[in-house]
Amino acid sequence: MDLSELQLSLSDVMWDGSSLQTVSASGGQRHKKLSHGIRRRKSISCPIHQLPPELLIQIFHLGLQPLEWSMERIWSLARVCKQWNSIVLSTPSLWAVINGTCSQPEMEIAARKSKGIPLAIIYQYSLGTPWAGLMEVLRTNESPWWLVDLQAPGGFFVWAQPAFARPNPFLSHIRLHSSNSLGPPFPWLTLSEGCPVRSLVLRCVSVNWDSPRLTGLIKLRLSFTTVITEARLATILMESPLLKELFLDSIPLFSSPEWSSKDAIPLKNLQSLHLEAVTSSFNRILTLLRLPSSTSIKMERVDVSDLTKGDDPVLFHIVPPALPSLPCIRVRFTEDRFSVAVKPDWKNKTRYDIGGRHGGIRLFSPMLTGCWAAYVTKLEIDLPTNTELFGVDAIARLCNMESLKISGGSWVTDLLSSLSRSQEPKSDEGCWPNPRLISLTLVFRNAESYSPFGTSFLPTHASAVSDLVQKRWSQVADTAKDTSRLAALSSLVIRIPEELSDADSVEALASMACGSAKVLGYGVLRIISIE
Repeated sequence: MDLSELQLSLSDVMWDGSSLQTVSASGGQRHKKLSHGIRRRKSISCPIHQLPPELLIQIFHLGLQPLEWSMERIWSLARVCKQWNSIVLSTPSLWAVINGTCSQPEMEIAARKSKGIPLAIIYQYSLGTPWAGLMEVLRTNESPWWLVDLQAPGGFFVWAQPAFARPNPFLSHIRLHSSNSLGPPFPWLTLSEGCPVRSLVLRCVSVNWDSPRLTGLIKLRLSFTTVITEARLATILMESPLLKELFLDSIPLFSSPEWSSKDAIPLKNLQSLHLEAVTSSFNRILTLLRLPSSTSIKMERVDVSDLTKGDDPVLFHIVPPALPSLPCIRVRFTEDRFSVAVKPDWKNKTRYDIGGRHGGIRLFSPMLTGCWAAYVTKLEIDLPTNTELFGVDAIARLCNMESLKISGGSWVTDLLSSLSRSQEPKSDEGCWPNPRLISLTLVFRNAESYSPFGTSFLPTHASAVSDLVQKRWSQVADTAKDTSRLAALSSLVIRIPEELSDADSVEALASMACGSAKVLGYGVLRIISIE
């Protein structure tokens, strides 16, 4: 190796050394920054063993909710450290849950360590789970209750009657469910006086409604043979101005001939009303209800004829038409069921969902021709192909409707024809049906795959759409007719299957698309293929 090569190698070594020094310096700076950040975090965050006992107790409560409470969980907390062990063993509120699925010794330990504070009684019966231990603990322990959540055979409630009759001045949440086995099918219970009940949920269990007075209810759910009289239910609702949730399902309401009150029942705070399989015996009470417009209303398996018959239908009382915002009515089909759902949508408007093989259709026409007609701005119809749509002419008279969506039905051409007919002006709304209509959506589906909702796209449908576009919107610039009140269409969407039935349908669709696009302009017509 000559001198030049040696000098070159030496310079390479010196360069590598300076690079290593630079990397080491940058690494040291990063290490200093990380160390500084760790020291700063340690100075801000508090180690868990330094947390005050009050905060630890609140954290423990989050993991020991009554429905999730178990002896295993509480002992796991006690084993972490001496501080946690001391807090767990000395805090009665952490033990104030009697879970019937635990062993009797464990329940006795929990009852003893709760030291007389109000208890939560939890029991979910399963086959082979004895309840004798729970009954013994409830019999010997006289601590008051604040929550009772029991799902058990009817015989359990018979044995538990003395415990329910004891004074419970803190009892605010009651949920009882009889499983209709191993005892009376529908047990009766008498609750003690002075129970400040806020939430009452009964399923296949009846209580003595004369005791206690339920004056502060927030939640009331009665299901399946929970017997109550007409007068008593009206009294409970009158005395519960804070009620937010009312659920009635398949319960017999016994008439009270002596009760003839016509006073309104204002439920100004009610957020949810759910009626399922209730009979016409509820009609008198339903007509007295006065609900806020924001109430979510759902009805299932309800006799429509009872709600819509006469000049003053019951349904018009339940859902007041004078809403702060215009509603959307959606007609929907559900198999052998009738349902009405009224709830605010994301635009703070109100939606009416109507479904049913026969009942929903019978209800549809009076809703459109009654006091709701002027409030409808959006209408969606999705019915089986062979369903006869009552009220096609009524749809054309919805003067404020802006959006119409039709999915299936043999009556599609009739409805489109009614929209294309100009009539003599009979009111201030003008001579055209639905003068404010700006959005129209037609959905066609494969008849075989979507039976009975499938309606195949046919040349007759293409002809009806072309006729509608030519007669209605090609006249907007025609001064010979009164079109000053007719809104221009901003969206026409046609959804069709990926494969049409025949070549004639394809040709008819293409012809309709070309002709309609010339009239409506760019971007209005959209044809979307669906699976």
